[in-house]
Amino acid sequence: MAGNRLLVGLSTSWLGDKERPGKEIVSYLEDFEIDGIEINYRISPEAFNTSIKFLKKLKLKVFSLHNFVPVPDDIPFLRASGDVFNLASPDIHERELALKWSLKTVEYANDLDGAVVVIHCGKIEMDPEWKTIKSFIYDERTNENKKSLFWKRKISERDRLHPKYLDALLKSLDRLLNCAIKYQVTIAAENRYSYHELPQLQDFEVLFKEFDGAPLKYWHDVGHDFVNVSLGIVQKGEYLKRFREQLAGFHVHDVQGIDDHLPIGEGEIKFHELLPVLDSVPYIIELKAGTELYQVQESVTRLKTIMEHRIHESK
Repeated sequence: MAGNRLLVGLSTSWLGDKERPGKEIVSYLEDFEIDGIEINYRISPEAFNTSIKFLKKLKLKVFSLHNFVPVPDDIPFLRASGDVFNLASPDIHERELALKWSLKTVEYANDLDGAVVVIHCGKIEMDPEWKTIKSFIYDERTNENKKSLFWKRKISERDRLHPKYLDALLKSLDRLLNCAIKYQVTIAAENRYSYHELPQLQDFEVLFKEFDGAPLKYWHDVGHDFVNVSLGIVQKGEYLKRFREQLAGFHVHDVQGIDDHLPIGEGEIKFHELLPVLDSVPYIIELKAGTELYQVQESVTRLKTIMEHRIHESK
């Protein structure tokens, strides 16, 4: 890799436990030895605008904005998420809301010197039955035949509903990417945590074929991938094997069972096996809202140590 220069960043996600003024947000960030940040969806319009002013003074790069940024009108702060509106909804009204606020995020990204817009592409409206899935993970007595029948039933339900949701997503992305072209912004679709969310592995193939030449990239969430591998939904390493050429960045966090967005080193992920060494994309640490400051600091240190070892191994 050229120059062995890794880009390590930090999402503001850990500060999303309550509404904070922009100056306070930046005060937490300025002491970290990082290359830049991702601005998470839990930030008010006022805090966003103030933060940007201070970040520019600090010369701290904004690598990405995690849609929807800032918090949309009429959405309570703690309800803000990347899924508050559904870009894949067959309901036109819901899709128009998702597009309205996604387009605003793109406009903001245009003012931030190449910030990527990371998006959740929506979900199929069905009950994923996560309570049952959790019992599979945490109860060793669960019958294997019961697991098999459950997954057969739920995947069949998902696949039956899938076409109309994928069609709706394609319509949304067509408009969103046309806006991204206008504003010279890259859109990065994130691999998802749950099997009923889009895009799944095969959906990315469709999206990249349909929008070949458009500013559409892939954003790899290490924790989401780990959960999907654990559940047997995808093979280990399959996402990066297929979409490495389209990769725009990483979300990095740890997982215990299926509990994700934990501090690095406090879960089960063997990062030295799962993180390739790339100097062209940012590694963004994305932790749960309310994570303690010392845990964030430790995560930054641990990620840097892991990647330094990976660089040494690759020489």
